[in-house]
Amino acid sequence: MHRQSRQDGRTAAGAQNAKALVVIRSPFTSNEDMFDKPDSFADIVFTAHGMEGEIHLHKFIVGMACGSVGNALKNNSVSGCVRFEWPYDTSGDADRSALIKVLQFCYGIPLSVSRNSDDCCAMIATFIRLQVRNRVEVILIIVRFIIESSQENVRVAAKHLKACAKYDECCSGECWHLNVTLAKMVLTKKNIKEHGDIVVDGCLMDLPPK
Repeated sequence: MHRQSRQDGRTAAGAQNAKALVVIRSPFTSNEDMFDKPDSFADIVFTAHGMEGEIHLHKFIVGMACGSVGNALKNNSVSGCVRFEWPYDTSGDADRSALIKVLQFCYGIPLSVSRNSDDCCAMIATFIRLQVRNRVEVILIIVRFIIESSQENVRVAAKHLKACAKYDECCSGECWHLNVTLAKMVLTKKNIKEHGDIVVDGCLMDLPPK
């Protein structure tokens, strides 16, 4: 399944419609040919609940690019190949796709982010969970993308707010409390009056009580 997602990611990266997609160039050294290749001296077997199969990675690449993986490796006394189990559920399409794309990003592969609310927020959460180097710049690009698309359409903004509320990372200071910004855009008296079906029934009622 993750091999198909990788192909989908590359196809998306070539899209030209900036309105529907933002493509972010990776600052990491290009090691695309080594991603998920067991015969490339891979020494990390990466697994996650909800994702079929395993992803074969490299300590010297992922350990340097991702703080959470690097710290886990430092605390692991096992030499040679190690298993790393992602502690978050990836049974949802957005979470699974985000995990694969962010790991690919660490291998120098451009990151494609669609306008889809779940994809955007899952991507932000994954960057923070993995503690990817240079994540601040990437998260800022995605946040701006979310806010700009939200300004264009109340329905889109409401979807972004609902998706954002699913992830603590999107409600944190590292994401500039995106949930608060979106709530101020969506939950206005004007929107509640003119778009009650979208704002109240389709968004507010689904938000957590906080």
